Amino acid sequence: MKLVFKCPACDGSALIEMTDEEAAEVKERISKEGRSPTMIVRCENNHELLVTLYNQRGGKGLGVRDVVVPMQKEKKKESKTGSSELDWLTDAFG
Repeated sequence: MKLVFKCPACDGSALIEMTDEEAAEVKERISKEGRSPTMIVRCENNHELLVTLYNQRGGKGLGVRDVVVPMQKEKKKESKTGSSELDWLTDAFG
C-alpha cells in the first residue's frame, strides 16, 4: 500500500509505503483504540513530517487525515565564560 501526499513546507512529495499486513495492523489499531496513529515521515526534501492516518469509510483502506511540520525548540547559543581577549573578539566580530 502506498500513500502519496504533499509536504506542507515545500510542496514536495512524501510517501508512506507499507505492506498489506502492516496496513491491516494499523486499521485494527484504529478500530480497537478509536484513535488515529501518527507516523513520522520525511519528504523528498528531507523535511520531517507528522502524518495522521485514518480508516476510510466503506473499508476502502487507509487515508491521510493530517500532515504537519513539527515545531522544534530553538537551541540557545551557549555563552562562553572565557576571559581571553581573543574569545571576546571572535564572539563579537566573527
